[in-house]
Amino acid sequence: MQGYLNTDLELSATFDLASLAGEFEKLGIHVLHAYESPEGIHNAIFEAAEEFDDPSATIDAILRAIESLSDEGKDAWRFCSERCIDVGYDCAEVERMSETEFPGEILSRISAAGASLRVTLYRSE
Repeated sequence: MQGYLNTDLELSATFDLASLAGEFEKLGIHVLHAYESPEGIHNAIFEAAEEFDDPSATIDAILRAIESLSDEGKDAWRFCSERCIDVGYDCAEVERMSETEFPGEILSRISAAGASLRVTLYRSE
């Protein structure tokens, strides 16, 4: 799709995500931003170390990391209150319409991982 920017993994939890972030780092998924909200919710945004031109390839890299977590990492993953894969597009580059198809195999793996899929459209000026 013209305008594809990136794909992030967004997590929220009532516990510190540092150990999970450490595991993801070893699996090629880097922390872009991590913070604790005033309400005590820990949030982290991750991105694949390798860049892809195709969102499905990026999602596959993120899913391979999730599927490769240790038992402790998988427990932490399951206890996250938000597990969202967010695909970003810049709409200013799209002249009329554009589309992206997510293969059923990718959607099944997202569901099996207990994650959601979000598409974010940015309009740059």
